[in-house]
Amino acid sequence: MTEELLKYFKGDELAAGVWLGKYAQEGEETPDDMHRRMAKEFARIERSYSKRELMLVEDEFKNLSQYGQSRLVNNLDEDTIYELFKDFKYIVPQGSIMSQLGADSIGSLSNCFVIGQPEDSYGGIFQKDEEMVQLMKRRGGVGIDISTLRPAET
Repeated sequence: MTEELLKYFKGDELAAGVWLGKYAQEGEETPDDMHRRMAKEFARIERSYSKRELMLVEDEFKNLSQYGQSRLVNNLDEDTIYELFKDFKYIVPQGSIMSQLGADSIGSLSNCFVIGQPEDSYGGIFQKDEEMVQLMKRRGGVGIDISTLRPAET
């Protein structure tokens, strides 16, 4: 853990350690580096949402709200997006986005998943258990409706 990272978190070793272990990509020394990585990726995506890139015809463009029209004409740039993330001041994305957006590795940008109901059998329960394990090992939370399972006999 570097002095610069500890300084960023005002000496809080726990906060610095959590950030380093959960959200930092290789080579990132402070959350500023992470925010720059995320801003770069957001800006790349932002550039693909232009009137020309979406190939909107004039009638479709006119159907958009004034805000929608302005967003397609005036894309946010990397520096503007970075300032929104910087110091966790205006936007604090969910954990999976902080750890994966713009990263070289392949990972999910979702924190939570809902899976289907289990079949009321040992096999059905174990199948859902396996699905939950696979999601959880990839940092995801899982929601499941177990109302299809019969209640315990008393």
